[in-house]
Amino acid sequence: MTTTITGATGVNQITDDAITDAKLPEGSVLQVVQTVKTDSSIVSSSSFIDIPVLSISITPSSTSSKIYVSYSVQASAYVKTVQLRIVRDSTAIGISDAVGSRTRATQAQFFQNSDANHQACPMSSSFLDAPSSTSALTYKIQVKSQDGGSVYFNRSGNDANNGNWSVRTTSQITLMEIQG
Repeated sequence: MTTTITGATGVNQITDDAITDAKLPEGSVLQVVQTVKTDSSIVSSSSFIDIPVLSISITPSSTSSKIYVSYSVQASAYVKTVQLRIVRDSTAIGISDAVGSRTRATQAQFFQNSDANHQACPMSSSFLDAPSSTSALTYKIQVKSQDGGSVYFNRSGNDANNGNWSVRTTSQITLMEIQG
């Protein structure tokens, strides 16, 4: 069924009763999902492991859809390098080429400060994935640290109970399905 709508300028616009994903132009956002980590946690690992809560699923509507992955992680570490990577199901994506024994990551940061009171720094990145799937996909952020040292999420190292300078923050991962 087709409905005719008269616009403010008197121009007739023809629309369908149902707008489907297939009728939207390439680049349109089809769906957005997000998970927010509001608690704090500590992870100590010299190999990549999941950051608690920063995992979310999406089911693409078409194999031509792309998934835009964006994350912001609040982390603290002391005189250590922290590496993050994006993982789709069990496959790391948005990582560097393999070269020697170097870690392949989406992002890395060296935390030079040894002050356990005041540090909570954002690590954020994004990646446009082309999974070619209509199955449910799980995206997550994984972390590893130099020598397996502690990485503190959404808090400072000592997490002092001091409202003047000690803070708690949030981290998030957002997925957007983009029309291909």
